[in-house]
Amino acid sequence: MKTKLLLFSLVLICFASCNDTKEFLPEDNSMTRSELINDEVEMREYSIKEPYEFPVKPGTPQWASFTSWLEMYESSQISEDILTDITTEALAETCLSYPLAFDFLYANDELLRISQTIADFNGLNELSKREGGAKCLVDEYEKLDKFAINRPPHYIIKESYSILAYAELLLSNDVFFTKLNEEDLRHLYEVTSTKLEYKLNNIDYFSYVDLKKSLLLNSKIRLKVDKNISPKEKECLINFIRDYNNVTVDELEIVSRVANVMK
Repeated sequence: MKTKLLLFSLVLICFASCNDTKEFLPEDNSMTRSELINDEVEMREYSIKEPYEFPVKPGTPQWASFTSWLEMYESSQISEDILTDITTEALAETCLSYPLAFDFLYANDELLRISQTIADFNGLNELSKREGGAKCLVDEYEKLDKFAINRPPHYIIKESYSILAYAELLLSNDVFFTKLNEEDLRHLYEVTSTKLEYKLNNIDYFSYVDLKKSLLLNSKIRLKVDKNISPKEKECLINFIRDYNNVTVDELEIVSRVANVMK
């Protein structure tokens, strides 16, 4: 009988010891597991460091053979295995070469069309979710040339402008715009002002429609970060953004004086 009681006591001691030990095991601590998972995400390195090459590009015979927008759309998505392993920098560069980037040129509502483009293209969708994605897009926008070397032919300037306008519309969209902090926005303001100055100095190539994209971006930035903006200036910029698609030349001239005075 004593032997049975001794054995029973030992079992109880072992059981209690096991329960006490569990409190210190990482695998049973949900907070520890969460921290470990976050560490793994932070330590992850993307292996694809070059921008994605779209298999079919505008201007090629294969592209010309497409009979519907759906065919163009399907050929312009990034394969999932690449999308999940491409660096954010390379992804931002890839997004500026999206084959259907210039759909906004044929839209009555450019802002709505660019929102649809972000939703349609899995590359932009992924970039908008990446930490630092918006900032990488700013970096790519800044790299875009001023197109002033040796006065290139008109069609080259217009093609380059279309990329510039596309980047400005993307950065004006809240999907990316709201991801930038004040320091990022102030830097972007300087970059955009430089691009706008170039357009104004080459007005033979750029119309008031071309100027709107830069002014839209600078208007949103000034409204966001300029604490010295007056109520009248604020109202002017808010009305411009609201009526962006229908703004007149005279109205745009007024906006240009208000959007570009931030210090």
